Amino acid sequence: HLDTAAQKKDSLAEKAQLVTSMNVRAFRCHTCDYTSEKRREQCFTEGHNIQSVQVKKRWFKCGNCRNRIKLLNKRLPDGACDKCHLTQWKETGMRADVVAVKPADEFQPRGIEHGKFLGSAPSSNSAAVTIERVDAKCNVNAWAESLPIAEDHS
Repeated sequence: HLDTAAQKKDSLAEKAQLVTSMNVRAFRCHTCDYTSEKRREQCFTEGHNIQSVQVKKRWFKCGNCRNRIKLLNKRLPDGACDKCHLTQWKETGMRADVVAVKPADEFQPRGIEHGKFLGSAPSSNSAAVTIERVDAKCNVNAWAESLPIAEDHS
């Protein structure tokens, strides 16, 4: 039954990627000229003219940096991407495309430090830790005997 659960999950994920718009309930504040899926607490406490409305929600991603945005009651994004400042918007599904990272892209051979692994290799000037092997047959009091003897200054 685990296979069927995983298959259902994959099937739902694929369907979600195909949905590019949907009708949702939103709140429109006529005082602030603001529409959102959640009612703003500030508008409610200040007694603004708030109306519940049905709007079309759409998802877009930037063709350059893949930044995702959602729009309520708009056909296309107004301005540039917040991250790369380009206007290469493409309509996309409500669920982000899941792209697996290829091991060759993430891991590179040792010898040269790369990206997120920078500084993870021990360097030649780092403090070396020496571990001494204690033979099981030796005197258990050898450690205590190796300590300096405290002198009595009375």
